[in-house]
Amino acid sequence: SAAACAVEREAPSAGGGARIVAVAEGVASLVVPSAAPWLGLDTTVRVTPNGARDVVHLRGAAFTAAVFGGDLPGASAGAGDALSATARLEQMLAAEGAVATVLAWAHLSDGSVVPVPPAQLRVTSRTPSLAVAPPASGEEGGAWTAAVSPWAVSEQGMLLDLAWVDTANETVATGRVPVRLDLPDFLGLALSASAARAAPPGDAATAPPASLDDHFRVTAVASFADGTAREVTADPRLELSLAANASACASLAGGTVQLSAGAGACAAVEVVARSSFWGAEARVSVAVVAATAPLEVSLSPWPAYAGSAAVLAATLRPIGASGVYQRAVASAVLVLSDGTRVHVTSRTAFAAAANETAAVLTSYGAGVFGGAAPGAAWVEASWAGVAGRSSPPVVVSSEPLALTDIALALPLDPGGAVTGTLGSARTLGVDLVLEDGTLVIGAQSLPWLPLSSLVSLVSSQPAALDASAEGGVVVLRGNTVGSAQVTATSLDAGGASTTLDAAVNLDALPGDIDVGASAGPQLTWVPAPGGAAGGYRASMGVSANTGSSDEQLANFQVDLSIDPAHVRALACTPLLPWVVCTINDPPSRVRLVGDTASPSVGGGAVPLATIVLDAVGPGPSAMGGWVGELVSVNRASGRESRGSP
Repeated sequence: SAAACAVEREAPSAGGGARIVAVAEGVASLVVPSAAPWLGLDTTVRVTPNGARDVVHLRGAAFTAAVFGGDLPGASAGAGDALSATARLEQMLAAEGAVATVLAWAHLSDGSVVPVPPAQLRVTSRTPSLAVAPPASGEEGGAWTAAVSPWAVSEQGMLLDLAWVDTANETVATGRVPVRLDLPDFLGLALSASAARAAPPGDAATAPPASLDDHFRVTAVASFADGTAREVTADPRLELSLAANASACASLAGGTVQLSAGAGACAAVEVVARSSFWGAEARVSVAVVAATAPLEVSLSPWPAYAGSAAVLAATLRPIGASGVYQRAVASAVLVLSDGTRVHVTSRTAFAAAANETAAVLTSYGAGVFGGAAPGAAWVEASWAGVAGRSSPPVVVSSEPLALTDIALALPLDPGGAVTGTLGSARTLGVDLVLEDGTLVIGAQSLPWLPLSSLVSLVSSQPAALDASAEGGVVVLRGNTVGSAQVTATSLDAGGASTTLDAAVNLDALPGDIDVGASAGPQLTWVPAPGGAAGGYRASMGVSANTGSSDEQLANFQVDLSIDPAHVRALACTPLLPWVVCTINDPPSRVRLVGDTASPSVGGGAVPLATIVLDAVGPGPSAMGGWVGELVSVNRASGRESRGSP
């Protein structure tokens, strides 16, 4: 208008909008320009003093959730669509710390309802159970809040006061807000500790592996009728203190109890939690545990075996005919004041006590001791400032211990045979039982106890399976006839002896032929069907070793010799299409030949044929053979390799 403008536009808000404020009577034109004409706005606003309205009453609500319903559109609505909606405000203040939003609106004399801006609203609490807070400074769209105080009790009524103030801070209208605090009833108080035991500072019980702490924490938990529980250790309504008899043994700060150096005088430290607000009390007690002296030191057989830790090695004697004394390993146990036993061996230093006459024990480190000369001596131990010695002392006797039993073991294939190439060696497992009941496990591998000084090893077929007591080694010299027996006999007066049965089935070397079963004994005779002349029959395979799958068999000739007085070749079945097998021409020979221009198979056991033999007469029978030729071709390079005849 020509006169002063009736309205003023305030600066745009953070949301991008602007507010128009009436400043004088008159008419103002409002224009919102836009690049798109259909988006522009051109309207007028009239300001008149005759439009004043009175506030009939001020209403408010404190709510924790808003649920909307009604005929609300989905993703979009068109211009001119009529919409209806409902809103339900919910209030659920059932726990300390729960927060409600507080809004207010004014009912005016013309029947209209207008919201009260949070900046023009003042909210105060009528109860210490509610704490109110204004919107955060500068927060867009913020509102007043009311939070349930930590000291809240259940109550309901008009617990909040509202005031609408103008720009001059004059009150325009007042009102109240109904609030219901439905807090659950308190049920009980529980107090727990982070450890059941603690030790005085610096006590050996705090060192590994005992590893007791010299302090502990307590935790207080309050439970309520709605099934909830809440930690209240730091709650100002709770008082933590030490029981009267514990104050000299520990200190308490912030829920942590620190034991004092003299805490060993107390059997336990008790902490008390009290709350006058809830009318409750709870207690927890932590045992004070200290190390006792001396260490318990004992010795058991070494090398260790299953159950040896429970065997007391009180006397050390020479083993069998070796002249070498038994050895024992020391262990140490710390006994705590509550009777708990803690094994501290791994961190204990052991030593043989000095003897006035002679060195009775020799230390080999890691707590292992052996006899040095007849006599008696103690093994001393020290750990974390606590010492001890073996009880009773260790006696070293010159009387030898006889071997009462020997056990032999040899790695066998699934068929029960020792397999390997010619000249390869295997190590026997040798376990000994001594007359005092102790065991020596793996005697073949103890460098300090030569096996050859304890037992002799003899093979019944040394040409096939050679045995030596030097390290318990057996060497594969050939295929056995049936099984060979390896006998171990003690060299002391006890005469303990044992025998191990083992068949040897040699594997072919590269460029060689293997005859017989691939596992178990080389040849196994079974009753022949139909009552053959000798009564028994054997089936044996023939295979070639080319060295690897890349070396493929191309040509070979093999003659196998048999004794026709005892064995007859019944059949020979080729296992490759280019292999030819001839039997009984003459009866003492089985010939296998093969030649192919397209080699395709290779490896450690290329199957050539299966030969069936019948026994025709009793007695031992030797079987031999001659490899006239064995040629393989490398499938990548085409290079030929020839085995030696």
